[in-house]
Amino acid sequence: GQYLARHLYKYQATPYRINIVSEALYGDELDRSVNSRAFGAVLAGSAFDGYSLSNESSIDYSLNRSSKAGVTLLLDYRDPDNSEAGYRVAVRQDYRYTRYASVGVVRRLFELNEFLDYERIDTEVDSFFEAVALTGVGNYYPVSWTRLGGKVRWQHDIDRGDDDVGFGLYTDFTFSLLTVGMEYEYGLRTVDDTGGLLDRTEQRWRISLKKTF
Repeated sequence: GQYLARHLYKYQATPYRINIVSEALYGDELDRSVNSRAFGAVLAGSAFDGYSLSNESSIDYSLNRSSKAGVTLLLDYRDPDNSEAGYRVAVRQDYRYTRYASVGVVRRLFELNEFLDYERIDTEVDSFFEAVALTGVGNYYPVSWTRLGGKVRWQHDIDRGDDDVGFGLYTDFTFSLLTVGMEYEYGLRTVDDTGGLLDRTEQRWRISLKKTF
């Protein structure tokens, strides 16, 4: 069997908002896999008997109507009965600036977002992952139903010593019953962290269509 204890804490008082979620799980056949939120890494393994502890804490701060910032911390610890313990530590810092139209109907003109991520995963089955990434995203709204956007992301895999640099352009058109989107991404990767030339190019196109009935 399995036994779960969970504690949730929320606090909100302008301009702060705090959320803390803690869990303790004990029992048999617990899930060993670990999924990275920011990097897409998945470290899998067989189920185990033992216990796990996790905590997700975040604080958001509204500097004013246009600027918002936040920090999120994730901690995950797993201790099987018959092998070594493993853990995950993840930190995200984010910032968003929004500019609104000063005349006429109040709506967004453009929005800038910044994300800084760090994550380290060390499982009890000799699987290891550690990386840091910096992402910038910009959106421009020429009219209320159109968005033009771009993004750039740098990611460094600390364990393997290689880098990813990606660029993206996208747009979407939102009507009452139909949304059409187009996206293009271009990425480069180095061999290691010695300053070598970017040696691999990846490109991706995507067109999406969503109809509401």
